[in-house]
Amino acid sequence: MKKYLPLLLGVYFFAFSCKKDHHPGTDPDAKEYDVKFGLNGFTQSITTMAGKKTQTNGLQTNATPTPVTADYLKVVRYLVFGPGDYSEEGPIFHSIVIDSTASNFGVISDRLPAGTYTVVVAAGKAGLQFSNSNPKQIYYTKDVSYQPFWKDTFFDKFQLTVSGDINQDVTLSRIVAQLQINIEDAIPANAKTIIVNISDESRQYLIGTEKSGQMSSMTLTIVIPDAAKGKPNFKITSLMGNTSTPFAVKITCYDANQNAVGSGVTVPNVTCQKNTKTILSGKLFNYGTTDPFTIGINNDWDPTPVVAHY
Repeated sequence: MKKYLPLLLGVYFFAFSCKKDHHPGTDPDAKEYDVKFGLNGFTQSITTMAGKKTQTNGLQTNATPTPVTADYLKVVRYLVFGPGDYSEEGPIFHSIVIDSTASNFGVISDRLPAGTYTVVVAAGKAGLQFSNSNPKQIYYTKDVSYQPFWKDTFFDKFQLTVSGDINQDVTLSRIVAQLQINIEDAIPANAKTIIVNISDESRQYLIGTEKSGQMSSMTLTIVIPDAAKGKPNFKITSLMGNTSTPFAVKITCYDANQNAVGSGVTVPNVTCQKNTKTILSGKLFNYGTTDPFTIGINNDWDPTPVVAHY
């Protein structure tokens, strides 16, 4: 089932003159234009990895589609670079952060003099950050449950030329992927946890290249519910930021005494794509001499980018 997130943002540009702080390369007395962004509600649903019993900061087992409400996003980050073409060394003209707890969440107001700018809008969950280091990037802050590294995140970067009143559309697209592991054979009665080690996961999304960056290993720990024991097709899902580099997935089951249950499985050369689900399916406990897991791609997870109207 396709699940779409219409993210409606209205932007209206109209003439407005005032004094403002001086920015490098601009005239502090130049005429400015008032820019307003309005964020409306969501009307559809997606598969989220939060809000259920067995989870760790966005990791959920046996996930089911959950309705998305207007407060699904927790933070919106708006960045303006320039004037001129985007550069990793270039200045940030404006930066605005709106948190969902603020009374004005969903409204971004800015003022820009005439010129050409690069505009970046990123929207996501709590902890979404921007770094002005070289390369410029967005990422999530670390916390006690910092596994996985990413939460649901949307992004767009575009050039904007201001010379008068403007009213235009822009599209925010999901930049994360979803990794799903489907264990086809029955979970043993003595199984306690499943450890999933991912060899290369991204900690950053680079604004300049619009690709994932700074790879490191990531380990997910899943406590197996008693209700899942003795039953097949146990599913594990996690959001992934790495959508550019192949990685290996090692899956190992342990009992309450940390003894391995079965020999475990390593699946090499796994890849993920933005806004797409990668599915690993196979047997973890009762497999023969052939490869126990197969890799598939499912475009049903939001194949159409999130649409945002400015």
